Amino acid sequence: MLTRFFRHRAIKSYLRRLLFLLRRDYGTNDVDVSYTADQIIDSLHRHRLSSRFECYAVAMFVNEEAYETARARRGWVNSYSGVRAEIASLIPKMDRAPAPAINTWVYMTAGESSAHGCHSHHDQNCDHGGN
Repeated sequence: MLTRFFRHRAIKSYLRRLLFLLRRDYGTNDVDVSYTADQIIDSLHRHRLSSRFECYAVAMFVNEEAYETARARRGWVNSYSGVRAEIASLIPKMDRAPAPAINTWVYMTAGESSAHGCHSHHDQNCDHGGN
């Protein structure tokens, strides 16, 4: 239960702040906002946002193929559809999510939801079970 609280708090922080920070760090051309997983994770660290649930931040801004590449490289256990479904479930509860963020995530589809943490099976800081 406590893990879910911290996970949802991190996701809401990403929704509120990360798009602005990515634009500030890497710019945008207003037509095609595209960031890499490494840029997203670097921005989390640079601006001292929680990186414990970094897979959620990455899933907000990349397509499934890019997510799966990062997932394999970083050892995340969470599926793209599960992560995005959990993010989508929080959007209606947001009181001040930036409009571009909401527009970006409106098309999220529901899917499996096995989101318990992002890191590899061997990471002792990872949550691998329960909510």
